[in-house]
Amino acid sequence: ADIGAGTGISSRLFLASGHPVVAVEPNAAMRGAAEEWLAPQYPQFRAVDGRAEATALDDASIDLVSVAQAFHWFDTVAVRAEWQRILRPGGQALIYWKSRLLDASPFLVGYEQLLLDYGTDYTAVAERYQDDATMQAWFGAGLRGRVELPNVQHLDFDA
Repeated sequence: ADIGAGTGISSRLFLASGHPVVAVEPNAAMRGAAEEWLAPQYPQFRAVDGRAEATALDDASIDLVSVAQAFHWFDTVAVRAEWQRILRPGGQALIYWKSRLLDASPFLVGYEQLLLDYGTDYTAVAERYQDDATMQAWFGAGLRGRVELPNVQHLDFDA
């Protein structure tokens, strides 16, 4: 289950590897975009109207809960109960996101300040993810691993 699937970017990665995916997405426009993009080429894809805390999925019906960028929006207490309900025995949760470095160079410091000064709602919607200690506490003894990978994007002037 791709929770908070949005337009299906993460769903597509699992589908392309041969895995069935149920995309859970509360935003109708985003869910519709995922269906339009993925359903024609992946018969093992379906999308449902649901939230992370109330997925509308059956009890013990999912082997893997996958969440990308959306995790910071979730009520982590309610999510825990919902995921325990939908996961099969031995099921796992995979939570991942990409984070932009905020102060690793003068350019990034300036870019962050530009967003703070001129972003109309940047401070309200900025993606601020849980730190390692918080995630360790949330998973508790169930934590199977953690990895941090660099994701460098080189931009030219036009970009």
